[in-house]
Amino acid sequence: MTEVKRYAAVKKSSLTGLSEEWGEECYAYVQPATYADNMAVTEADFSTMKQRDQVEWQTKMVKDHFISGKIKAFNGSEFELVDMTLDDIDASIAVNDKLYADIMGFDLDPKDLRKAAMESALLTSEPNTTETTSSEESAQESQTQ
Repeated sequence: MTEVKRYAAVKKSSLTGLSEEWGEECYAYVQPATYADNMAVTEADFSTMKQRDQVEWQTKMVKDHFISGKIKAFNGSEFELVDMTLDDIDASIAVNDKLYADIMGFDLDPKDLRKAAMESALLTSEPNTTETTSSEESAQESQTQ
């Protein structure tokens, strides 16, 4: 007998409007990002990756967090509601970006997802600095005088 996998945290991601005929009945269940996932994003050096590598990294994250879902597929003459599979994550940029955003906890308009996903990856991969800028130093000096 196959043991059913147990998920402690699940997010239902609406896929409404991401493809022709996709309404409220189209969704995916995903596991939200964990602290370990967040650290992996922070530690990844996206600035040195080619765009293809960044897309592959994001797609792997989405596929690793995908649980199940429902979408409408076109069978050549009509749309039918079917179980979503891992292959369907690659159906479009919009599907992949929407699932990634929901996994990572972004709350954005779908039109802004690609830009936000890439900007977030670049921002979190930049090293943090604690250096004081020259303008900050000047302000500090004038306050002590």
